[in-house]
Amino acid sequence: MGSEKGKEADMPQRGGAGLWIRGGLAVVAAGAGLVLTAGGCGSGDPKPVASSTKAYSDSSTIEELAAGLREGDARALEAAQKRMAGKADAPRTAVTEAEIGGFLDLISGIRAGFLKFPPAGRGAATVVAATTIERFGVDPAPARFMEALKPIHDVYNAALADADPDVRFVALGQTSKFWSWIPGRTLSEADEQAVAAWKENLHRPVVRCLASNDARTRSTYAGTMPRLTTTIALACAFRRR
Repeated sequence: MGSEKGKEADMPQRGGAGLWIRGGLAVVAAGAGLVLTAGGCGSGDPKPVASSTKAYSDSSTIEELAAGLREGDARALEAAQKRMAGKADAPRTAVTEAEIGGFLDLISGIRAGFLKFPPAGRGAATVVAATTIERFGVDPAPARFMEALKPIHDVYNAALADADPDVRFVALGQTSKFWSWIPGRTLSEADEQAVAAWKENLHRPVVRCLASNDARTRSTYAGTMPRLTTTIALACAFRRR
């Protein structure tokens, strides 16, 4: 966000992991300086890089949004975020059994189109995926929420190995939400073990990412490793019980 060339209306109001700013789509992911706008994407540079000509609204169907996500469409990502996060000024509500099919279609679309997004879009996609996990922590979570774990893992596996250090930075910040996350429903023993395995499998790409030469990433997140390692060790012990 170091450039002053952008218009004031496009400047973000920081304060959250992902901020959606007036004047079209603008995502600031985890304060990393990644800006995704309807006109283009960049890292602190307002110059357009790519554009979207299709418009989406609250009346857009899940099929339309999922199709846009598969193509790396920034406007579709904005609309999906709004649909999946719920009302910004209200407590998060549980995803219903009637809604879960749409959530699965959207997260699958993000997974399929992930590499088609520019760096800012890939960082923003990790924020949307983390929002989905948080929604599934609200009781009562739908029974099919387990189907979202694999595509969300795939998004983070790709983001944590991304060539762009800003994408890795954002992804690492979002993974901190996962270690203490508990689904909003009573699970069978098999599902409990599956959730523990999901967290364990995310731990590996996190460790690989932290071994990179990116000084900012290492200095910012190295302090989280003892807690992360303890959480994963407990998960592994639970799986073996």
